[in-house]
Amino acid sequence: MTDYDLNKDDWRSEIDPDKILSDDQRHIVHASLKSIMDKSSNKEGVSTLLILSPNEETAVKIAQCLLKSVNTEKHKYEVPTEIDLRSHRGGKLQLDKNLRSLLSPGGSIRAVLLRHIDDQSTSDAFDRTRLLFAYCDGENPVVPHRLIIMTATSTSQDESELRENFKTSWPNEHDYVDALMSRISGHTLFVEKDQKSIC
Repeated sequence: MTDYDLNKDDWRSEIDPDKILSDDQRHIVHASLKSIMDKSSNKEGVSTLLILSPNEETAVKIAQCLLKSVNTEKHKYEVPTEIDLRSHRGGKLQLDKNLRSLLSPGGSIRAVLLRHIDDQSTSDAFDRTRLLFAYCDGENPVVPHRLIIMTATSTSQDESELRENFKTSWPNEHDYVDALMSRISGHTLFVEKDQKSIC
């Protein structure tokens, strides 16, 4: 193994250094970060990581650790890279503006966290998922080479409960919900409500 190969893999040892996650969980996290963290990666698409937990706060703790690992030192504590959709105001246009500002091409912020993507409490919840659909396009992304981490409350170890909740909320949009889920659930990490933090 060359020095280049060793350096390329260094980021993996920095993610969950105390081995809190199971091997399967760590594999999911590494797969979602690979195109962003590997210097040799030429992938211009967007990578996603959907973190599900019966306790959304637990999912957020994992996500915040990952944000610290992915974003540069300069922005770790200065620029908020977390958007809570449950309390976000300003509708879809403001959310789009916020995401474009954070993830601008050439900028040093490489990852954002969207909390509570399952929140249906506002009248623009469906429009927000349309925006999410656009940003999570792996082939024609709005902003390339970025990571979008999302959290939702779920007792299911996969995205099936979230999918069904969306279909219940939007009974005439089942095809759209399936398409949305295919974009956002490629890397889905389930964490128990009492999962320890990885940083």
